[in-house]
Order: sequence, then structure tokens, then C-alpha cells
Amino acid sequence: MSKSGASTAKASVDWLPRIDFMLDHPAEAVWPFLVHWYRWIKNYRCEHVSGPVDAVGEMKRISKLDDAGKVTEHFHIEIVRLIPRERLAYRILSQADYSLGSISHIYGYEIFNVHPLKERTLVSYETVAGMESSQLSQTEFQKAADDDLTTGLRCWQEQYIPELRRLLSKA
Repeated sequence: MSKSGASTAKASVDWLPRIDFMLDHPAEAVWPFLVHWYRWIKNYRCEHVSGPVDAVGEMKRISKLDDAGKVTEHFHIEIVRLIPRERLAYRILSQADYSLGSISHIYGYEIFNVHPLKERTLVSYETVAGMESSQLSQTEFQKAADDDLTTGLRCWQEQYIPELRRLLSKA
């Protein structure tokens, strides 16, 4: 408890979404779309902040957009692993300026893994992260995370993957 009597305890959740999907295109065609994922994940804006572009060490600002295109939240990521046509991994940076609603601290990784299968490609995307909130109770924070997970996985199935397939078919 703080001197004012308010609780200073932090709620925490592990954020571990993962999705695997098959694309009817070779890894060579898929890879550029993973490096530039913001071309098909349209409710986020990605901006270069510092470091070498599209290489280990690049820091990016990621802004979540509402339906009108207005920024609602933002955070920073840094490329920590880039193995062409195999793996792209970002470290989530919460020590930089960020705004993620009730999340007071986030740490972890976002990872794309690519598995070439002849003329097809299996893509795995996952986030391995921990999040903390000083604004919500443990129960409230866990429910919000569960709801966000359900919504996020639905976005992958209904928006992101279909848009990526559409772009690949035009390439």
C-alpha cells in the first residue's frame, strides 16, 4: 500500500499468442512481406526511429490505429534477429516513450519464423511477452488480455492473412 492507502501491487499476464499459416508461395516471395508486415497488417503504422533500416539494430515506433486512422496506442520495437527467409525477431521496448492503455510495462519478443516447403511456405508468428498493469486488478487485467487475444487471433484469420494472400497473388 502507498501512503495514500492505494494499492501499488501490479497485475501481470503472460502474452503468448501464436498463429501458424500456410501460404501457396515460396519463401523468397513471402519474406519481403514479412519484413514489411505493415503492408498487410493495416491497423498498425510502422515508423523507422533509428539504426540501420531493415537490419539488426533498427528501432521502430509501432502505432495502433483506430478505424478512422487515428493513433490510439504506440510502442517501440528493435530488430534483434534477421535471418533472411528464416526468422525475424523484434524485442519489445517499453523503456522508450510508449502508450499502451492500462499496460504500465511490457517486455518480450515478437517473432516470425519461416518454413519453406517446396513451393509453399509455413509461417509462424508469435509473441512471447510479459505485461504489467498498475491500473487494473489481476482479474481485470487477465480478462482484458484474454479478450485481446481472442480479438487479435480473429484479426489474423479474417484480415491479416487474407490481405497477405491477396498481395502475394498480385506480386
